[in-house]
Amino acid sequence: MKIKKAFQSSVIAEDNNWSSFQEKLHANSVTGAIGGFLVVINSNSEVVGTITDGDVRKYARKSSKSMNDVVAKDIMNRDFIHVSVGMTPSEMGYQVISQLQKRDVKNEFPITYIPVLKEDKTLSAIIHISNLLGILDELTRQIVVFGQGFVGLTMAMAMVKSGLTIHAFERNPESHQAIMNLKPKVNEPQLDELLSKYRNVRYFLHEKGLEDLARFPLMGRRTYIIAVGTPKLGFSVDLSQIENAVEEISTFLRFGDLVIIRSTVPIGTTRKLSEKFRDSSGLQAGFDFHIAYAPERTVEGDAIAEVTKLPQLVAGLTEECSKLAANFFSGWISNVIRMESLEACEMAKLMSNAYRDTTFAFSNEMALIASKHNLDINKIILNANAGYLRNTIPMPSPGVGGPCLTKDSYMLTTTSDLSMVLESRKINESMINFSILRILDLIKKHGDCVLVIGLAFKGFPATNDLRNSTAVEIATGIREISKEVKVIDAVANETEIVNEGFNIYEVGRFNPNVICILNNHRENKQILRSILSKKRYDSQVSFGIFDPWNMIDESDLQGHKASISTLSKYREYE
Repeated sequence: MKIKKAFQSSVIAEDNNWSSFQEKLHANSVTGAIGGFLVVINSNSEVVGTITDGDVRKYARKSSKSMNDVVAKDIMNRDFIHVSVGMTPSEMGYQVISQLQKRDVKNEFPITYIPVLKEDKTLSAIIHISNLLGILDELTRQIVVFGQGFVGLTMAMAMVKSGLTIHAFERNPESHQAIMNLKPKVNEPQLDELLSKYRNVRYFLHEKGLEDLARFPLMGRRTYIIAVGTPKLGFSVDLSQIENAVEEISTFLRFGDLVIIRSTVPIGTTRKLSEKFRDSSGLQAGFDFHIAYAPERTVEGDAIAEVTKLPQLVAGLTEECSKLAANFFSGWISNVIRMESLEACEMAKLMSNAYRDTTFAFSNEMALIASKHNLDINKIILNANAGYLRNTIPMPSPGVGGPCLTKDSYMLTTTSDLSMVLESRKINESMINFSILRILDLIKKHGDCVLVIGLAFKGFPATNDLRNSTAVEIATGIREISKEVKVIDAVANETEIVNEGFNIYEVGRFNPNVICILNNHRENKQILRSILSKKRYDSQVSFGIFDPWNMIDESDLQGHKASISTLSKYREYE
């Protein structure tokens, strides 16, 4: 830090009279007087106070004493802001904030110069507040997160774990109450532990609106992060939650604030939102306040750990917007990539998910082809990939679901007439009916009491999220053609399963004719083994298993008579 030396002309003794030091309050380039500020010392050269123009005016208004009879110690402020020699800039910032918090500060900039004191309380230097403004801005800037679903809550926990303080808002009453009760709907490693540790310490979930959140008086700037849902709406998405957040923030937006859009949005959305902010607040994005896009790219089931490790894509409306957003993330994320424009950043997010969706569609189409020849597509892919570095073909699945991959392709291709991406999405959606037909064949042969294992949209990494789950859609289709369907899931909340219209499986109280494994949670194999060990079949009674994830080992079927159907192969076990 550049430290300004303490000029002797800005230092006076406590018994100096007004006539001897009043001129020193004026700036003088010859004598080095900095103007408007004096350091007062005692006979031991210890700093005992400071005098500013404001202190003089305040004293003159309140005292009837003639200024000719006044000495420095009559006027000086004994409770002055100061820092210590050897402190880092951050430590100086913390000390200034700590001292200001003990005062009733009304002015956003109550100080201009700050004495730097040695251990013996003598003066070492005088620094200008401008030397600390960057640090003070960072330390006093509030972080406000809108939306405490999967994206917002996991990001908030990663930030508080990194030492930041978060003010959060969640408009869904059930989700809000669940977090307040330390029972969030989101299932993530570390989440419960972090929430219990930091709630009302560094993580504050507010019940009301922004009107009840006071700004810090010194700088008072905020970083708003919008992480609300953008659910699928037909072939588009519903942006109403983002628009509501923009309206609420606009009322309280101030000069110097930073707004970061975290939600997944169509290309061009952030730029349009900057115009909405202007229309609602009267402030110009890129000049009066700053706006940027920084998409969430974490995987459900490992988000808190992953968010600080994955490269963070950032783009701003202007160069300064981009710089401020990148600086914000650099404080707690190891790798930040600044992109050339808002639209490029929005596309990168959508493209990443569309790429995965398209790749999965390739494997699913291969499964459809293999099924016509009763071939085991999983083994074919394993053999094709083995030792062949150019192949990274993923395994097929009974559809590709979840809140991201089911909608991002549609957001990306709104302007494309001929789209491989959309055709891939259709293939993945077609796997739902294809899977139902495979299960129907088993029901026709073995009976219509069906057990579904795994209802969340994916099993690894584990999640309890039922949103846009292909397993839910498949189970719903089975329910329409079956006598009875029971469900068991290693992670998903039983209340949410019931809310989807399904009954919970209870061991010993239901004897299924067909078992369907609909996600790849690692516990599903053990759940199946436990069920098979308890099934009271004799050698003459057969049952069916739909195993699209190839979880069954031949050893699991010893002593049973079963029909096994994967996505592409059907076989009988005697």
